[in-house]
Amino acid sequence: RKERKGKKIQNFIKGILKFLTGVFIIFIATYSFKLNGWYLKSYDNVTIINNKITKTAKIRKEIERIPLPNVPIFMKNMDNLVKQIQKLPPIDKVYVRRFIFPGRIIIFVKEKIPVITIKNDYEKEPVAVFTKDGSIIEGPDYLPLPNEYKTILVLASTEYKKWGLKEINDIKKMTNYIETFSQEKIVYIDMHNNKDIYAKLETTTLRLGKPDEKMYDRIERLPSIIPELRKVQNDVKYVDLSWDNATYLKLDKG
Repeated sequence: RKERKGKKIQNFIKGILKFLTGVFIIFIATYSFKLNGWYLKSYDNVTIINNKITKTAKIRKEIERIPLPNVPIFMKNMDNLVKQIQKLPPIDKVYVRRFIFPGRIIIFVKEKIPVITIKNDYEKEPVAVFTKDGSIIEGPDYLPLPNEYKTILVLASTEYKKWGLKEINDIKKMTNYIETFSQEKIVYIDMHNNKDIYAKLETTTLRLGKPDEKMYDRIERLPSIIPELRKVQNDVKYVDLSWDNATYLKLDKG
């Protein structure tokens, strides 16, 4: 009987200890979750990396439209933050990495790839850029592009605003064709009149005429023209490839 009574006392003490341990754990957990280290207390604790076209201040402005999370950072869903940043025209994808103690996040952005730069005039600043997926980027917030980006320069008025992926791919194809058959780099393509296109090369200018399928056949004549052109290069204003059955050299009378 004494042994039985001793076991009851032991079990009672164990129960009390388990209860107190549980209460202590809950208290510690509750207290810990209130520590600032779990929370993103300020957007100053946000680091943005890999943005080259989009200014950091521009991204921060978008981030600050979203209220600071009132839950520990690791419990916060970042979808709204990602969607807000992706509203910016140059941004393609956004990746967010969260850290605790102190609560902070690193935002890695992947920007769209510029392929065509638009100017109204060769001497003026760019007015727009088209990306590989056909998107358009406009405005001084993003332009001019950093020097590391190599794009096709196109001179145009306002008609470029109607362009889409088809027009972008057509210009890329045209550029590739011209550079392949001329063995020269294009300085710019003049599309102010989209029915009478000019291409400025390193040593001469080409009049391409109407951008139809026959234009590519006309460009293929370049290898046979270039040797003769070099003999009179200083006297030629442009090579006229606008005719389907003939090629003319427009002389510079000045």
